[in-house]
Amino acid sequence: MGDTNSQQQGQTPADLYQYNYDYIEPIAMVDKLPQSENFSMPWIVLTAQQVLKLAINTLVVNLADLEQEGVEADVKAFLRQVFLQTLQAQGTSFKLKLISTLQELFPQMELPRGASVVPTGLQQPLPELNPSHVEVAVAVPKGIETALQEMLQETAAPAATARGVKTPLRETLKDVPSTTPEVKVEAEVSANVKAALQQPLQTLPATESEIEQFVRSNFIKILGIEFLKSFAQNLLAGLKEQAPTGKSTSLDDYRKLFAYIPLPDIANTFESDRVFASMRVAGPNPAMLARLTTAERRFPVTAAQYQAVMGASDDLEQAMREGRVYIADYAVMTGALNGTYGTNPETQKYTYAPLAMFAVPQQAAPDRSLLPVAIQCGQFPAEYPVITPATGAEIWQMAKTVVQIADANYHEAIAHFACTHLFVESFVITTHRQLDPNHPLYQLLVPHFQGTLAINYAAHESLVAPRGGVNDLLSSTIDNSRVAIVKGFQAQGFNAQMLPRQLRDRGVDDAAALPIYPYRDDGLLVWGAIHDWVSAYLGLFYSADADVTSDRGLQNWAAELVAFDGGRVQDFGDSGNGKIETLAYLVNAVATIIFTASAQHAAVNFSQNGIMSFAPAMPTAGYVSARSIAAGNVNWFDLLPPLDQAQSQLNLVYLLGSVYFTKLGYYEEGHFTDPRVAAPLQAFQQRLQAIDDLVDDRNKTRPVYDYLKPDNIPQSINI
Repeated sequence: MGDTNSQQQGQTPADLYQYNYDYIEPIAMVDKLPQSENFSMPWIVLTAQQVLKLAINTLVVNLADLEQEGVEADVKAFLRQVFLQTLQAQGTSFKLKLISTLQELFPQMELPRGASVVPTGLQQPLPELNPSHVEVAVAVPKGIETALQEMLQETAAPAATARGVKTPLRETLKDVPSTTPEVKVEAEVSANVKAALQQPLQTLPATESEIEQFVRSNFIKILGIEFLKSFAQNLLAGLKEQAPTGKSTSLDDYRKLFAYIPLPDIANTFESDRVFASMRVAGPNPAMLARLTTAERRFPVTAAQYQAVMGASDDLEQAMREGRVYIADYAVMTGALNGTYGTNPETQKYTYAPLAMFAVPQQAAPDRSLLPVAIQCGQFPAEYPVITPATGAEIWQMAKTVVQIADANYHEAIAHFACTHLFVESFVITTHRQLDPNHPLYQLLVPHFQGTLAINYAAHESLVAPRGGVNDLLSSTIDNSRVAIVKGFQAQGFNAQMLPRQLRDRGVDDAAALPIYPYRDDGLLVWGAIHDWVSAYLGLFYSADADVTSDRGLQNWAAELVAFDGGRVQDFGDSGNGKIETLAYLVNAVATIIFTASAQHAAVNFSQNGIMSFAPAMPTAGYVSARSIAAGNVNWFDLLPPLDQAQSQLNLVYLLGSVYFTKLGYYEEGHFTDPRVAAPLQAFQQRLQAIDDLVDDRNKTRPVYDYLKPDNIPQSINI
């Protein structure tokens, strides 16, 4: 993930960074991932450490007689098996490269006469074999297959098999007839490959401290990043095959899914009404809540229902006039198609489009925390009755869970992926295409793009691909989820995403009316620091509006951002037409890009681990219809995900929410070559540290909210 626009084989930035509108039609994404945008080795090490934690946790949970003590041997055996299966699944050319690699690394591995393979080197493609090697080209891959098959059989040892270790991804290999002339060569190749593989296999990690040595080894370098990706995918698939099955009958069943990684605090508090309400202002999707100023015909909450929660002295009409009533409206989910998961048989999932009302107690109340008042599990009151705490404890809990499920689906598709990942991608592509690497804006922005194209490209290849992770975990079909992504992305233009305006448009900027809103309060601190840093930095290069309008590179950048054959960014520019006319607008725009790439993504991403990893607190899908909930025909555990889905949710969101790579405000040494930048950068860093201390102080008197602590905010979207 380099932060320079290095050219590959004489190609220009315009050649390397091309638009594609078909991956998630019609959103602009990079067509092919440039080599310089691949994940960096430090990022790979951090991510691999989290994957190993998940592997250990899953093995301890799923293998009944496996204890944490002594788990290293079992982990190593499992990794060895998946590693060999990944090698086995590769094509012939890769296996020829493998044997060349082994020859280079382990010269003592001698192949039989006539079976030599031309070494490939670290990066060179395998040369074409000449006719004299045709027989060997047949024998060598068979020898590798034989060696891998034998090692796989050894890996599935009786002790491991007894513990339930399965062998996903294993392919049935055809036996080579013993009468063929290549058998002797194949047998010798097999033995030599098997012997040579033992050494690198011994380096497979069993603890976090061993990860870096493994991923930095010459063997892995030669196998390449694509092999590591396949290995990681196969590892997660193998872990999934070990998952428990069936519906839960108690919360303890979900708690037991946390054996090696810590159980999040939310597991013990999420059933509380106050905690449910606090997730609107400090949860994974903290920008959903909007002020309700007049009665909503779709949601006919009565004065009596309101007073039953807020007290007889409070009044719904008066509260709305005072700005103390808020709504979470998931109308965008209306009509979404229900998805399924699994096969033989498929299991039905359900989508929901609820409305939820919240209110703040009156000024004189000792505690003015947000409270839930009422929930309607669909958009149409004739079909979905208003549910309140007085309706009954279990139905009320199910109604809250319906809101959480809708919130999770909106969060993952729109608030998270569309409004941070995809929002930033167009700026990455256009910046490389239109700005010279020496341009001051290029220098400022590119560190905040590190890893974004790589993680987005991986997402469209796997998570949002057919039968990918989104299809498995979210409520609706993958096609419907992609529609939600596009609708959410296009719902608001660029200028509406500026934090102060976003808060104002939702009517949540008044701290007197809504006093406890950690996302708003901490977010404004970070926004202010970023805005002042951007203003000071750009002020070094632009002294007046005329300097901005006369910068041809800058204006070309803005024009391509809004172009239909460019970034397709809506409402960008002083007048929303792709023209930057003032220095003030340029500062606001750049601050928005950096805030979204750093703080906004941190707010919606890292809360996945802290809250969503415990599935009952925020399931990613429901398993009964909303109508059956209102009728009281089901119980709460029918609504919650089966245990295998809960474990898949845990594995995915834990990984996405636990990789902290880079830190806001800290650029690589020597990145800025202009000495004038040093002073404002130091001021920015000092400001961030002061905010960090202030957030710590705030957390002493409110529920802890750490997602916008500057120490916890990476520079860019890289996970």
